[in-house]
Formats: sequence, structure tokens, C-alpha cells
Amino acid sequence: MPDAGRGDGGLPDAGAAASTSFERVIGAVGQDEGRSVAVAPDGDVLVASTHFVALPDFGGGRQPERGTAALSRFSARGMHRWTYAEWDERTCGGGEPCITSGLNARATAVDRDGRAALATVRHEEGSAFGEYLLRETPRLTVLDADGHVLWTRVIQGPAGGADVSDLGFDREGNLLAWGHVGGPGWDFGDGQPHGVALQEVSFLASYSRQGELRWAKVFGDARGVSRSNAMAMTPDGDVVLAGEMAGRLSFGGPELVDNEGGQFPEVGSPVPSRPFVVRLGSDGAHRWSRVLDTFDAEVKDLAVSAHGVALGGRFHRRIVFAGKTIDANFTEGGVADGFVAVMGLDGEERWATSLRSSLDAPFFGVGWSPDGDVWTASAMFDRAWVGEVEIPGAEGDEPRLVLALLRGEDGVVSRFTAPRRGGVEEGDLAVDSRGVVVLAGAVTGGKSCGRGCGGALELLLLQRVP
Repeated sequence: MPDAGRGDGGLPDAGAAASTSFERVIGAVGQDEGRSVAVAPDGDVLVASTHFVALPDFGGGRQPERGTAALSRFSARGMHRWTYAEWDERTCGGGEPCITSGLNARATAVDRDGRAALATVRHEEGSAFGEYLLRETPRLTVLDADGHVLWTRVIQGPAGGADVSDLGFDREGNLLAWGHVGGPGWDFGDGQPHGVALQEVSFLASYSRQGELRWAKVFGDARGVSRSNAMAMTPDGDVVLAGEMAGRLSFGGPELVDNEGGQFPEVGSPVPSRPFVVRLGSDGAHRWSRVLDTFDAEVKDLAVSAHGVALGGRFHRRIVFAGKTIDANFTEGGVADGFVAVMGLDGEERWATSLRSSLDAPFFGVGWSPDGDVWTASAMFDRAWVGEVEIPGAEGDEPRLVLALLRGEDGVVSRFTAPRRGGVEEGDLAVDSRGVVVLAGAVTGGKSCGRGCGGALELLLLQRVP
């Protein structure tokens, strides 16, 4: 059982009200990352992970011999059921064309029937007959509850960047993919080119249970750029999206304008850095859209329940939210603080608080408890604070995972500090309808690493049951 941390000043220890159902560190040497996690209705855990050296032994169950981007299913007790994997082919043989490729798992989701979805992106870079080539190709795969492929869809495009940031299923079992593309000519499955020349724009695409494109929308034009980050479904079947923008942007409603006045530089494309939150219907129709009063910030995760919309991310300067100004504690050298903000399902701003640490702190995610409290997880260095509450047990030179339950902007209900095995890398958090919290990430130099392992990453999977 992991050390649940020290109690302090009346702040309850999460271990007093919760137990660790399982904690697993998977892998030895290698570069393994937990990218995305979801919980199925039966309590099974789905984890999308990237393995840059070799696919680790997940321990029992069905798994392929090789793979780079993987989707694994574990039981509620941590038993490995199956793993589906895609692998990276390297085609650089010393002559031309000489293309090296990389494959990354980006997101996962699970529907009410237990079907699971995986988004991967293949990155190709190199030269072909004297010309530099950069191409990123997203791929969507849907599997049944036993891990067998039902359909796949490749989002085809010209040379340029593309990504799928998040996935979700609507109430009818249609898959929604939230991502962004750079440049024109991207085909989401209807044979029609989408995108804007020389601009980065976000997209939302809906696919039927059979994998056919139902509709696709691109957000951005010559006056505004946008980048996708996170997505979640509402209880009544709508979708809430979060990302960053620059310039002027419309999602079908009133135009959003960034706090630099919406003016583009004369040369080059602006970098999206002002967060937005949008609610759309399952058909893509606009419900509401908001731009946050901050700059140089990003929403890394969001969660939606009947209690509202919870946002979490990082910022460098300040955030003004629900009439409250939160200044970043550290602004030099790219160091960022974390934040959690809550909105109503109608987009009304309610409250926000900060997550501060002595050094740059990777952010994991947010999730709703059944009682309407907000779980948040981040990796913190040395001294750490959630709002004005100091969290003990995070001392040291490497980041340590801190999981906190928030009740409003000033109320830390409980917290849990994971045991130290090494530095904790960025990951993902999910909370199911029973209040079970699952985290997937990576640790450096973990317990199975051994001497001389250096900066190897191991896949960390942690579940806590209330």
C-alpha cells in the first residue's frame, strides 16, 4: 500500500476516506508514457500509452509481440485483459527518400456498450528527392469490448501538422474526434478538403457506429487560428470543447476575440494562447462559447457532469475568473502555475483556484466526484499549494504526484501524495460515476528501473476507491 502522506492542520488525508484499489508500474527500461485514461461502465480501465523502445509485459491477458502506440484494458482490480497496438515503421535506409517516423497514442474513450476508441498520430520527417518533408497523420480506431477492431479511419492530408487531442462517444454511440490541422486539404472522410492556408485551425468530426463520417466542422479562417486541447460530453448528449485561440473566431455564435485585440502580425501566424470553452449540440450546433480572461495559458483537461464544467490547466501570468484575479506565482524562465476553474452548464463562471509549486508542475487532469466536488491531479516540486492550502509531502528535486479533492475555491476536502519513485511525468485522470479515481502517467527511474536506467520512463497506473 502506498504512503498516503501526512495529515496537516486539520486537512484530512485522502487515505482516511479512500483506499488504493491497485497501483501498478509497468515496464522496465524504455520510454513509456500514459497518455490518456477512461473508465468503462463496468469499472474496467482503458489506458492509451506510447512505448518508444519496446512494448512492455503488461502481465497476463492478450497482448501483441510488438507495438509503439497501445490501448490496454484492465479490470477494476488491475488485471490486464488485452492490449491492442500499432507500431512504427522506419523507412530511412541511407538514401532518398529518407523518412523517419514516430507514432504516438493521443487519446482514448469508451462508450456505454464497452466499445473503446484510440487516436494515434504518425509523425514523418525527413527528405524526399531534395525536399524537406513533414507530415502528421491522425488515425482513429474503434474496438469492441474484447479488443477486436471494428473500424479504422485515417484523416488524410498534405504535408503539414495535425493532431487529435481528445475523443468522446455521444449517447447514440457515434464517435467525436476533437483535433487541429495546419494548412488546407485535409479529408476527414467525406472526400472534401478542409482547412485554411498557412493557418492552424481546430476541427470536430463525428463518425457513425460503422465508422462513416456524419459531419465535420473546422473552426478558424484567415482572421483567426485555434488549437484543440480537451473535450467532454454533457449528461444530455452535448459536447464541451476547450482549446486556445488567437485573432477572431466563431463556433457558430458570437465572435470570440482574443485580448490582444484580434490583430494578426504582419509576418507569420500568431500562436494560439488565449483559452476558450465552447458547448455544441451532438449535431455541432452552437449552444454557447466563452473566451477566458487570461493570456499565455492553456486548458489541459475538462470534465463535465450535472454539477457543471470543470477546467484545469496551466498559466504564466494571471487569470481573471468569476470576478477573482489569480496571479501566477512564478513567471520567469517559462515556469507555469496550474489552475482549476468551474463553470455552470450554461457557461456561467463560478470559481477558480491555483495549483502552485516551487518549480514548473506538470498537470494531469480534473474530474467530478458524485457529490459535486472536483478532483485534480498534478505533479508538484518541493513546496506545493492548492489555493491557499499548503500540501505537505511534495518535498524534493523531482515532481511528486498530488491528488486533491476541492470543494469550492478555498476548500481542499482531502489530498493524497503518491510515494516517491522518481520524477512524475504528465498524464491523465478519470473519475467514474461511482467516484473511483484513475490516473495514468509515467515515472522516471521507477522501482523496476534498475541501476544505470537513467531517465527511462515507466507507465504508472493508479486507482483509488472512495
